Amino acid sequence: MVFRLQRTGKELLELELQDEDISIADVIHYEALRDKHVIFAGVVAPHPLQKRVILKIRTDGTDSLEALRRAAKTSLAKIEKLVSQLKEMSKGESRSCL
Repeated sequence: MVFRLQRTGKELLELELQDEDISIADVIHYEALRDKHVIFAGVVAPHPLQKRVILKIRTDGTDSLEALRRAAKTSLAKIEKLVSQLKEMSKGESRSCL
């Protein structure tokens, strides 16, 4: 994954992910919206044939890079939990993933 981070002041950032579809950015975007300091978080796919997406985050004045880090960390933790539960289920231990 190749990415480029562009900041416009402390409260706004754009993260461009190259050679990726919208999935990763959408997961991070969802978690960013749950942050009380995030005013806006959105994902733009400039063109369906281009393998790049742009994630935008605007905060209430707090550090937008920190908001991105928190959202990415929370996303990773949830994905790791899902993978762990799926491994348990594949061992024959049927359990709810909710």
